[in-house]
Amino acid sequence: MRSVFPNIRHMRVFVAAADTGSVSAAADRCHLSQPAATQAITQLEKNLGVTLIIRRRQQFSLTIYGKIFQQRAEAALQFLDFKFISTNGATCS
Repeated sequence: MRSVFPNIRHMRVFVAAADTGSVSAAADRCHLSQPAATQAITQLEKNLGVTLIIRRRQQFSLTIYGKIFQQRAEAALQFLDFKFISTNGATCS
């Protein structure tokens, strides 16, 4: 993996896709169009230099890198959300 810190919005879209098992559902959850969600995940993969998702017709599965990144991204996003709430008193949803 490259040492570039990924875009937080791209991380949120990827985590939503991993959680729901669907890029379309992730797009809905993140209030994006399906093409924008796909583009976010593709850009994340490009920035990280690894394939996170194996795409098949209407479904996908996570690669080993995708599974590892999902765990790390969830932890990072929880930390960032906690820091935002503790400093501003509000959520960013």
